[in-house]
Amino acid sequence: MLVSKFKLIKIYEKILNDGIIIIPKNFNRTYQFCNSFYAFHLKKVLISLHSRKFMNEILLGSNYYWTLTKKGERFLRNYFNLII
Repeated sequence: MLVSKFKLIKIYEKILNDGIIIIPKNFNRTYQFCNSFYAFHLKKVLISLHSRKFMNEILLGSNYYWTLTKKGERFLRNYFNLII
């Protein structure tokens, strides 16, 4: 699935600022997280980051908790050209 560059940057910014993302287990595709992207796009980006070992996924109750690892934080800081 392709996610536009604008949405990808917004998602990366949210992950870097918050460090943790909480998504309901049973969400519909039109569930909006922010004004700029849907939860479906967010989940696909998080799965991509998880496959590269940048995020940890925890399923607890009826929510998914995605936490940023140190390796993921370095990746996002390099992506945005921030000082490490």
